[in-house]
Amino acid sequence: MSLINDLENNVELLAELDHLVLKQQLLISKAFQGGLDERRATANAKRVEYRPRHGLLPTGCKVQIFKQDPSVKEVPLRLMCLPNNVEAGPSDRVLRVALAHDQKVQTPVLPDQEGNMVVDPKADPYSFDLVQAYSVVRCVVNMYERDLQIDWSWQWDKGTEGGVRTPISINCHAGERMNASYIRSKKLLKFYFFKNNSGQEINLCRSMDIVAHETGHAVMDALKPEMYSVKDGQAGALHEAFADLTAIFATLSHLDLCDNIVANTKGDLRSSTYLSGIGEEFGDALSEGPMPAEEIGDGDEPTHSSTQRGVRNANNSLKASEAGDLYDLAGVFTGYIYDILCDVFEHERNPKMRDDAETLFRVARILRRTLLLALFNTTAKPDFLEVSKAMEHAVNVVVSDDEFDVEYWKERIAKYRVERELGASTEKESVDFGLY
Repeated sequence: MSLINDLENNVELLAELDHLVLKQQLLISKAFQGGLDERRATANAKRVEYRPRHGLLPTGCKVQIFKQDPSVKEVPLRLMCLPNNVEAGPSDRVLRVALAHDQKVQTPVLPDQEGNMVVDPKADPYSFDLVQAYSVVRCVVNMYERDLQIDWSWQWDKGTEGGVRTPISINCHAGERMNASYIRSKKLLKFYFFKNNSGQEINLCRSMDIVAHETGHAVMDALKPEMYSVKDGQAGALHEAFADLTAIFATLSHLDLCDNIVANTKGDLRSSTYLSGIGEEFGDALSEGPMPAEEIGDGDEPTHSSTQRGVRNANNSLKASEAGDLYDLAGVFTGYIYDILCDVFEHERNPKMRDDAETLFRVARILRRTLLLALFNTTAKPDFLEVSKAMEHAVNVVVSDDEFDVEYWKERIAKYRVERELGASTEKESVDFGLY
């Protein structure tokens, strides 16, 4: 009987305990909801407090540009928003278009009432050129600012007090000539125009590749100023290679272009694609039309299949010991980085985890940052071999172990260092920092 009474008492105690627990849960829920409501009210008040007042311009500038070479039909004109407030010209703290010696246009482009600069290339082609060239240079600067986490300054502003900046000037229509150039002494990027065999006027400032290439020279000059005077051998070729790689990395810094490349190649970066070609329209004019398709490589070697459009093409099989001139030698290192990009992207693709376009975007960003870190950890005038070995160490810092397969990255860096013969002794003729 005593046992039965004890069980009944326990049941009553358990029921009372359940009631108390339920009551406590209700109290906690009300308290949490009250706190949540209070936090929401505070957040709403803050949103009201920091909401831009009517009439203030939003941050950023909407532009319409070619995100590739104008002859690349896969990428027509596109709208994009520069995350910078852009002033008349266009211009900003570190960039400005130069109109004093422009042979096509002398009137600056003005932002509209919303701070945008959307120019119709058919209605006003030369004003469009100003926005096109400025926007590409700005995109390249933004890309490297994000990579380096710095407030950008050019070579001539290094060591200046108070963050003073002297903008680089962009001359979009410098004259009739088949070239473009970066000139440190004039703090200037120059882009020329010419007519091809069909009589069509080609304005080099309209090519994202070419503008990014010349900006790449200016960026390298800011990062490794001692290399500016070296215009032969592997150090001189490295300057050219970095400029070509800047054009490739600039393309891959846009998610929409990554998606477009994946769609057009089905993820095979070694197939014919505008990604590897530098300045297709200019290259067509130089060669009087696209070169025939070719295939290079056999066995376990990568097959480089491309129409080889452009002044140069990163999808090549050049080796340092076989390079004919300095631009061929530059192509060795450009091709070396492109080999790594292709293999690592293929290795890291996992559509069940992330979209291929996102993987390409992230792989390119990591490879770009690996190259930058390697350059910072080399001598003043490094050769290919020194940079490659520095990359093998740098990738350990840049790649998170839980993100990508760092050991595979290192293996590819070492593999193609040997295959491209980066350690070969090479001396090539001197050049200026133009396109060819």
